[in-house]
Amino acid sequence: MTFQNNLRTIYNSVARKPQVYFLVILLILCFQSGQVSAQTGVEYINKVYMKHLHSVRMLVGEWETSYPVIEMNSEAGLVFSFDDIEAGQKDFEYTVIHCNSDWKPSNLQFFEYAEGFEFNSIREISSSRNTFVAYTHYSLQLPNEDLQLKYSGNYLLVVYQHDGNEQKIACTWRFMMYENALPVTAGVYQPAGSLYDTGQKLSFVINRTNYSLFDPSRELKVVIMQNNQSYNAISGLQPTFMNNNELVYDYEDKQTFTASNEYRYFSTRNVKVLSERVKSIQFKNPYYYIELFPESPAYFDKYSSREDINGHYVIKSDLHTVIDENTDVDYSMVHIVCNMSRLPDNNKVYVFGALSGWEFSDACEMKYNADLKAYESLLMLKQGYY
Repeated sequence: MTFQNNLRTIYNSVARKPQVYFLVILLILCFQSGQVSAQTGVEYINKVYMKHLHSVRMLVGEWETSYPVIEMNSEAGLVFSFDDIEAGQKDFEYTVIHCNSDWKPSNLQFFEYAEGFEFNSIREISSSRNTFVAYTHYSLQLPNEDLQLKYSGNYLLVVYQHDGNEQKIACTWRFMMYENALPVTAGVYQPAGSLYDTGQKLSFVINRTNYSLFDPSRELKVVIMQNNQSYNAISGLQPTFMNNNELVYDYEDKQTFTASNEYRYFSTRNVKVLSERVKSIQFKNPYYYIELFPESPAYFDKYSSREDINGHYVIKSDLHTVIDENTDVDYSMVHIVCNMSRLPDNNKVYVFGALSGWEFSDACEMKYNADLKAYESLLMLKQGYY
């Protein structure tokens, strides 16, 4: 599928923006595909199953523009958090599933890849303060005293809500733990051919001097991800050249991504002032309704450079009464409009980025409004910069 056919990333349309790339080198040892750790009804993606959960994200410590990737035995932990706008205190518990390179459960039992308890309660719970929208904030750090992970690799966090005797899936979130076993040098270049003006080629060299590899084609799996996006990840690459010390990956076509425009942005930090891209603000109890100026597709626009935060968001309010952004920052309803003709029924338009979990989320799908002749979405978002 292409951006042109789908138009699924209308808020990250194609042009020539420098991107953030992940180069994931997975050592394929004894962890093959299996279903031993599979949980019934779980999708192995970032997904929020309950509509009353908002601002779901996983960060490295308090670094709000980070991705959920940490080094094994690092002092920096992962912090997973979300808000429940139904307020009150509920019983949420979590588990972690070890996954293989294609994000399916491995054949390892829990006690083989982790130490501690398989299911644990989320104990860090706090209520909102001085906000129009009452909510409860839940937070979890990984690893923690209840659960430690033995191996680097891909993991899926699964959060459940206990409702009486029923256990319901609340959300799932991917994260990675890595070891610097194989040094990698990489660079981004302008590719040759048809993508010369709109593509970015990532070439890299893996140094295996201090790590024994008998058959790199079987023991290594290389995955390249652009801005933490799974839908266009490149995998299945084999070295273009190898010797005793290095594995060189330098394909002209297989390692090239279509570049992107800068992300659209807006700020809801101050609901008393019309900031750039904000058309109007009205309070209709219990929400502030924020109307953004209509956007339009920028696919064929001339690229213009602008510093941004690559699709992330930062929770923040300008109110002097805010002490803790986790509990003192309010929610508002944000109306997003994109002026464009209606697409065929098999095409969809999404608001995309960290606020959608880097997935094409149903909650972030835009619907066509015939009166406006535009696609629109009304999202409940915590105040901040998006």
